Amino acid sequence: MYHIQTISPNLMANLIHIINKELTLRNYSKKTINAYTYVAKNLYTYYKKPLRKITTQEIREYLFDKQK
Repeated sequence: MYHIQTISPNLMANLIHIINKELTLRNYSKKTINAYTYVAKNLYTYYKKPLRKITTQEIREYLFDKQK
């Protein structure tokens, strides 16, 4: 049986907050921060699994698919 793991909206919001905070501390521009958080949300939506479990190959496939 196939099981799709979901992440709660609170966990995703917390992750986005952490990404935002970390990139702000690194002095990234707001536009760059928005791009990173956008991709993080979309990667989760695309694969329906925690970001830490997404492989490099899956990221490459995601990027290839987005270029179509």
